[in-house]
Amino acid sequence: MRDKLYAAIGQAAAILEARPDPALAKVARKASLVNAVGDDQACAIAFSYVRDGKKELTSWPGIGHFQGESRIWSAEEFAQKFVDVLDDIDARTPIDR
Repeated sequence: MRDKLYAAIGQAAAILEARPDPALAKVARKASLVNAVGDDQACAIAFSYVRDGKKELTSWPGIGHFQGESRIWSAEEFAQKFVDVLDDIDARTPIDR
């Protein structure tokens, strides 16, 4: 799980370098927290953050991966959701690197 999340954080950093995005930066910071702690409590923090209804997240590409869930994710589930979000961003908005 940690390897997958670490790779996703690196992918997010590359996207942010090419195209700054405050919403992605916030979720990436939460992903870093999940990676550092690696437990379900950290996932609960990240999960509550991305579902808090902030305007900049509601129209964010890939945010649907984080919505419509009422339970707490495990660290592994959060890692997979984050990877899905990044893949969705790359698919919708290709970036010249």
